[in-house]
Amino acid sequence: MIFNKKFLQSFAVRSLPLFAGAAGHGGSFPRPAVTVLSLIIGVFCILVSATSSQACSKTPVPDRVDGVMIGERIVSTAWRLGVAPQAMVGRTSLWEGSQKITGVTQFLSCSEGFAKKKQKAVINSIVNGGISLAYVEQYPEPCLYVPGISFDKSCTLLEKQGVTIKKIDFTKGLFPGVRQIAEIFEKQEKAKKVIKAYEKSLTRAKKQMAGVKPGIRVAVLSGVYQAKTGKSFIRMETEKGYTDRFILDLCKATNISSEVIKESDKIDKGNFMLRRVRRILEKNPDVIAITGDAFSVIKAISKAIAKNPALGKTKAVTNCAIFPLPFYGDADPLGYPDILMKWAKALEEI
Repeated sequence: MIFNKKFLQSFAVRSLPLFAGAAGHGGSFPRPAVTVLSLIIGVFCILVSATSSQACSKTPVPDRVDGVMIGERIVSTAWRLGVAPQAMVGRTSLWEGSQKITGVTQFLSCSEGFAKKKQKAVINSIVNGGISLAYVEQYPEPCLYVPGISFDKSCTLLEKQGVTIKKIDFTKGLFPGVRQIAEIFEKQEKAKKVIKAYEKSLTRAKKQMAGVKPGIRVAVLSGVYQAKTGKSFIRMETEKGYTDRFILDLCKATNISSEVIKESDKIDKGNFMLRRVRRILEKNPDVIAITGDAFSVIKAISKAIAKNPALGKTKAVTNCAIFPLPFYGDADPLGYPDILMKWAKALEEI
């Protein structure tokens, strides 16, 4: 049997209300229900992981080019044009799919590290690695979570070490930056196809998003699973972050984080740790969107409902509106339309 991601997600998530109902009749989950639900979650995560691995393995081998690319928008755009650098600096933690690139190029640091915390170490790695050319991203707001990042000082230090700086300008929009990269690496024809596909996909995605009912209340959760310890963690994305700016604001949906967060919660780069998922369920969101590790979040939800069956009456659970969705952190702009379309398809059902 061939399992696709959409089937697996639907199968796992739509089972939650069934078991919540079973719990509601008896005041607690019957042991067989807990066992079967655990099995469903386990199969879901294993098969989704396998599906993702297969997809990654089909990625064409890019052309390797000399130099370091500084800024994930350069790296991701070059990758989509079929090019990978010797080394890179960028926010891979906010870019789903970045593991494809870091598997073939040397990752030196995140953008903040190059600009501030690890500046000396990164510069030494570039110089000692014999890299003499750096492609540096120009962008008005490199990271929402770390305001004021600038590569200027680090680039000046690189130039003093004999490294040539080539600036890639994204300040005038996405397409000028794409065309500049294409010209450098002689990928002009590929760029034309990529831009055409982007425009078509974005038009379709925005049309789909226009059909979403305004006012939907959304909880955006990010699951983290530590393979070494077997422990899971959940973070909640706060308002005015990437998901609000690039997705929820487009359909006038509401991020409910302000209803959940407490004074004692520490916000770190647009998220805060959520130790008890019941805090979300008690606010009765219409949708629970899961980025990151879905297993961690779904397992926590199932445990919360098992402990308190009344939480199974949450709208997101009863309406089967718990969706594993990709995170968009403005790191791979050419991939934005596909991510927007997935969110639109999820939200349009509400």
